[in-house]
Amino acid sequence: MFKTKIITIVYLLIFPFYNALASATNNSSKEQLNISSPSSNEFTVGGVFLRPSGSNDYAVLVNPFNPSVPTPILSPSWATKSINPGFTPGLLLNYRHVFSNSDNDINLYWVHLSTSDSDNTLANTSAPPYQQMTGPIWNIGPDAAPTSRANGQMNNNYDVFNLEFGKHVAFGQNLQSRIFTGLSGLWLEHKIKGSFGGTDPILGPYTFNITTDAKYHAAGLRLGVDGEYEAINHFSIVGLFAADLYLGSQQPSTTTTGTGSILTAGGIAVNNQSISHSNYIQLVPAIDAKLGLKFSHEYAGNNLFAVEAGYMASIYVNAIQNYVPSSYSPGSLGIVSGSVYLQSLLKSTDSFALDGPYIQFTLKM
Repeated sequence: MFKTKIITIVYLLIFPFYNALASATNNSSKEQLNISSPSSNEFTVGGVFLRPSGSNDYAVLVNPFNPSVPTPILSPSWATKSINPGFTPGLLLNYRHVFSNSDNDINLYWVHLSTSDSDNTLANTSAPPYQQMTGPIWNIGPDAAPTSRANGQMNNNYDVFNLEFGKHVAFGQNLQSRIFTGLSGLWLEHKIKGSFGGTDPILGPYTFNITTDAKYHAAGLRLGVDGEYEAINHFSIVGLFAADLYLGSQQPSTTTTGTGSILTAGGIAVNNQSISHSNYIQLVPAIDAKLGLKFSHEYAGNNLFAVEAGYMASIYVNAIQNYVPSSYSPGSLGIVSGSVYLQSLLKSTDSFALDGPYIQFTLKM
């Protein structure tokens, strides 16, 4: 029943718009296009070099920290530590079919990206009275004071698939535009692991790791326009702007592991804890755009080879959601014991964005 409703909504939204668009642009476009033109196929393969951004914080460094001074500690400052990802190569594939004797097309587009980045923070614990401490962003109080090292690891998996129905519109000899609508699918995973360790003066060495894994799988409607302005000597300026509205399954999960002397004394080598939540439906708006330069060369009649390079960017609003500890029960020892006993939780919401250069090669036959 749910799938039937979705299909009905898609049909009602996409096809009336597409038919109205076709009627509105029919006269202007046919004046520029050859009505007897045969159908054509475009095959595109390329590389993207994208930099992901989102919820990249994994630790906080507190400075100064003097454990010999009774609380409250005087004049500390807090510096949030984040993972700064670089540009990672990914894959771009595109196929477009232009229908015979028509200015309409169908376009299939896919981008895949998988990234991995890390960062480290070491606290200066050997220079009293100006010592430092570090810890997770939800636990940077005196209880976590012995925490001297932090490591952050971030992984992203990203796939987007677009099915577009386009209408070509010509504005003179040099400017060609294409207005499109269609469907889009999004598979997104954003994972951050924070690892912490230190030596408590009473409890001895300990470790604590927390991993947040945000997954969003969705489908949605897509609407946009792209254009090409032929400048000089087969070079063109190209651009695209599109908006998407996704509806899909949000799957947040948080897991922790810890070690310590109290756990060892209780017969627990590694303590495993988790914060779980059943899947829920989330609405996510998105925008993507690109600007580039294209070189085209015609050969053997209407066949064409093109090289295009430029810069692209996408943003998915509130696509990353996680549940993390907010505070733990008074009297519990906290992460120095390798465990957390929660008093409250915090739901974090962040947007996910990608930006970077791209290059693609197209063969039209």
